[in-house]
Amino acid sequence: MNVNIQAPFTIKSDQESEIINQIKSLSTYNDRITNAEVFFKVGDGNAADSVIAEIELRVPGPVIFASADDKQFINAFGGAINKVKKQLIKAKETRRKH
Repeated sequence: MNVNIQAPFTIKSDQESEIINQIKSLSTYNDRITNAEVFFKVGDGNAADSVIAEIELRVPGPVIFASADDKQFINAFGGAINKVKKQLIKAKETRRKH
């Protein structure tokens, strides 16, 4: 799986490796994830000092996308990763029913 991280600010290497590890751990829910894009945006949305984290996963079928915002980028990423996990679990349960 290829993981790309884009941010308008500097991310420490240990935080970057933690983000990559969390994204790669999503393969337990869907092992056919080919590409993951993580975007961070600053100052968008309602609060000028908030950070928005967006995660886009490329899998066969529809693209899985989630976003969350918080004052700290790592918390925003945590919110987005939880939303992505829920979508992957729901998709897995739907495939089992067929």
